[in-house]
Amino acid sequence: LLPRIACFSKRILRYGVMGGAESIVYVLAQTAVVALVGLLGERPTLIRAYVCSITPYLMLCSTAVSTAAFYLVGKRYGEGDPAGAKAACRLAIRDSILATVFFCIVFLALARPILRLYTADESLLRDSIRLLYVCAITEVLHCPIVMYVVSLKAVGRVAPPFIAIFPGMALNIVGSYVFGMVLGWGLIGIWMGFILDYIVRGAAMGAVWRRWRPETAPSAQRSDAL
Repeated sequence: LLPRIACFSKRILRYGVMGGAESIVYVLAQTAVVALVGLLGERPTLIRAYVCSITPYLMLCSTAVSTAAFYLVGKRYGEGDPAGAKAACRLAIRDSILATVFFCIVFLALARPILRLYTADESLLRDSIRLLYVCAITEVLHCPIVMYVVSLKAVGRVAPPFIAIFPGMALNIVGSYVFGMVLGWGLIGIWMGFILDYIVRGAAMGAVWRRWRPETAPSAQRSDAL
């Protein structure tokens, strides 16, 4: 019994620590990005607050589809069907992009009445809506990387997403600073840092996922865990 518990605990640490550390790195990087927004002044900070009250709705589809993708990719892999796992990831990417585009169109159409709940200032409304368009593009670009990351985790490849988060967040921070502060693009420039991160990290995770081949039969892995 004790060897089985030790083996199970070892797997929890192997897969869980990197996932938790990945979240910590992301939160720390976003703290730096928010600090950059603060350096832009009170008005950009206020606009960001308005827009970020809407952006979680734009993320609903990718969050929901990623949950399903994690289950389906893991199920196909557990059944010894790596081709089916890859097909499930492709479908998840397609569905998440289509659903996110639909949600973005809906919320962009409703943006002005929603934002009027916060302010009647036309200049604030105009700048907030402009930033919301950029956020919509950002969320669409975010879909593939989310699906690649959950798919890799579903088959036990937790290391590549963990390793990629470091250069990704560095790109995010540096890109936000260069575009937002140095080039003077303001909030749009800050969001360009997110776009740069998503494009580069998405391409990297996509390459890792496409090269993935199961090294050990899933049934053998399950036997080791028991």
